[in-house]
Amino acid sequence: MTQALKGRKLVLVGFTLFSMFFGAGNLIFPPDLGAKAGANLWPAFLGLAISAVGLPVAGVIAVARADGLDKLAGRVHPVFAQVFMILIYLSIGPCLAIPRTASTSFAMLTPLLGSSAGLQLGYSVLFFGVAFLVALRPDRLTRWLGRLLVLILILFGGCLLHPLAAQYAAPTETYRSAVVLQGVLYGYQTMDALAALNFGAVIAMNIRAQGVAREQDVQRSAIRAGFVAGGLLLAVYTMLG
Repeated sequence: MTQALKGRKLVLVGFTLFSMFFGAGNLIFPPDLGAKAGANLWPAFLGLAISAVGLPVAGVIAVARADGLDKLAGRVHPVFAQVFMILIYLSIGPCLAIPRTASTSFAMLTPLLGSSAGLQLGYSVLFFGVAFLVALRPDRLTRWLGRLLVLILILFGGCLLHPLAAQYAAPTETYRSAVVLQGVLYGYQTMDALAALNFGAVIAMNIRAQGVAREQDVQRSAIRAGFVAGGLLLAVYTMLG
């Protein structure tokens, strides 16, 4: 019987959890926050870290310690647990998160291609077709995400060597007051705080598949993996911001 995960196995599970969290919003929001917050970047970034890193890690820990989202939400009422879980799945799935993956990437191409409705529809069909083919080979996802991290490091290094501006710009109207709070609200839009309530159970299943049987060890491993994923998210947000 395997004890709580350590070393390489723990890092792999933590990286898996990070890859589950990291989506379109995680890539776009930090640099957009930096552009809008300007000279008030670091207070705003603190707020973003609270809601986009701290809350997701806390969610994974809460689900792990409660032995599942159904048991955690069931402390309120069994009917509440069912409705709450359905709403979470709809939010991180077809109602919000899935459409945003296509719309966010399309928005990055609009300066080159335009923004007509027909073009966006065609792009969305192509995008989800490619995503479907990628999902058929999940074993390749980790390798591709690793290449994405390398690209982020290259961009980060390029910005350090050739910054676009000599100094921080003036903050926009939104980020001139209550900056930390604005960062918290902005970071919550990554939806990782909601996703963590579902991902915690998935990671627990992954840990059990590694041979960890004792429930205390599963919980301990899930909590550790949550901190590993949180550290990776914080590092990437810092580079992107």
